[in-house]
Amino acid sequence: MKLSKQQSAKGKQGALMDTKWIKAIGVVLITVGALALIVGRTSFRTRQEVITIGPYQTPLETRRVVSLHPFGLLSILGGLILIVGGKRAQILRRPRL
Repeated sequence: MKLSKQQSAKGKQGALMDTKWIKAIGVVLITVGALALIVGRTSFRTRQEVITIGPYQTPLETRRVVSLHPFGLLSILGGLILIVGGKRAQILRRPRL
């Protein structure tokens, strides 16, 4: 079954749009990863009621620190894979002359 020129042109255009979206997502991942590497870490506090004796309560606040470096490195790596993979898919989808 052969496709008409119009149908094959639509397929090529759709494939190019897909690779553009993949590249855009890759750029966003690289940007988020770079931001995570710049910030480095984030912290938050948790509050727990430890001891309750009558009307007295002793709260315990703990501060948690989360490192963002692994997340930043993984998102940069994922973005690079998407960009390189998008270029490779575009090369593989080139029409043969």
